[in-house]
Amino acid sequence: MNGQRIRQEWNHSSPWAQLDPLTQNIPIDEADKDLRPPPPRVPEVFDIFIGIASYRDGPRCGFTLFTIFTRAKHPHRIKIGLVDQTQDDDAICVDEYCKLVEEAGWTECKYKDQIRVDARDSKTSKGPTVARWQQQQLIRDEEFCLEIDAHSQFLP
Repeated sequence: MNGQRIRQEWNHSSPWAQLDPLTQNIPIDEADKDLRPPPPRVPEVFDIFIGIASYRDGPRCGFTLFTIFTRAKHPHRIKIGLVDQTQDDDAICVDEYCKLVEEAGWTECKYKDQIRVDARDSKTSKGPTVARWQQQQLIRDEEFCLEIDAHSQFLP
């Protein structure tokens, strides 16, 4: 076996464990098949949750939403969870997205109903880590999730 030998530092009485990166430590012996992880299950049709924590970044956040929906192969499968931290005079991310949609010639703010918004006062912000946690609370039953910055761009 070519694996790396390791032992937990806090317990020197435990035996060494052999780790083989070629097998990812998955039992190969048929007798140990109950110890194997289940195979991945990816449905043919699935939703993707994209989480965005935006801090006073309305125009760039709106452009991010615009590139997500206009460049996706299946935009109807995308669900957005947005924590939009703003002050009274700030541009609102979804409003900025809708302006771009209108400029592009769509008759309505398409896919707006797929955006879940947690609007917050930026003066009470506790930082990006807490905002990302708040954004994760917007996840529902989507099969996949992705966290991005509010000023990201998606390519076709």
